[in-house]
Amino acid sequence: MVEQKRVDIFADVRYEADFYSLEDNTYLMLWLIQPNGWYWVEDDGFGFSGDSDIMLYSVVDEKGNFRNKFQLFSIDHIRYCHDYDKYLPKD
Repeated sequence: MVEQKRVDIFADVRYEADFYSLEDNTYLMLWLIQPNGWYWVEDDGFGFSGDSDIMLYSVVDEKGNFRNKFQLFSIDHIRYCHDYDKYLPKD
């Protein structure tokens, strides 16, 4: 039997992660994996890039286990998932 070893642990979530309560002690996780270009701008205006704002989603149970693979939630202002609209704050 081959022993498997973890290569590395990345214990932080970059940029932004939001959690919203669903039913049955589960939570919707929205994870911003790429911020838009304004994220990189310095005080003097230098550093802007043309990056798109990309957000993924998954459902997490009360023990932190993911119920499904991350899927595309939105790119910039275009939403691709509306399954959880009733759990999200109204804009």
